[in-house]
Amino acid sequence: LVITERGVWLEEWKPWRKLESLARRSPWRYQRDQDDRWCAPGIEQWLADRGIGYRIRTDRDIPQRRIENTLFLEDYLDPAAPPCPIEVTLKVRDALERDATLYLAELYETVECRPDDIFKLIADGLVVAELDDESLSEPTHCRVFRDTAVRDFERMRSLPPPFALPGTLD
Repeated sequence: LVITERGVWLEEWKPWRKLESLARRSPWRYQRDQDDRWCAPGIEQWLADRGIGYRIRTDRDIPQRRIENTLFLEDYLDPAAPPCPIEVTLKVRDALERDATLYLAELYETVECRPDDIFKLIADGLVVAELDDESLSEPTHCRVFRDTAVRDFERMRSLPPPFALPGTLD
């Protein structure tokens, strides 16, 4: 069940291969739409009549880079992992107050901290990283952010303008 300001909907998560098998057995229930996403028109309509959205999600909806980064952070996500020293945490927060975003390599030099400390801060949600698009194992290419607002701003800033005309200069 997903509840947001924009609405309420049910998400059904199934492996892609399982959906292929289900669609062969029940083609009226599970289908792929024009965007090659799985849907269940009967369920969607029944729930829509009651004001609830519905969508099917698969393992293909999880970015591969997020999986790699989560596996990379596995030891730091363990509740038994030692916390980052408070003095390092404060220095990192100060550095990210001055520069809202830094590459990991810059942060290591600025704060003179161990990569393990930063990875623990990321795992604990005290420092934000772009886990879907950047590899934590590449410190010169992976940025960290003061907070999610800065990350989201930088993400939007990298998108093309919504009304850019092909062949024109910004």
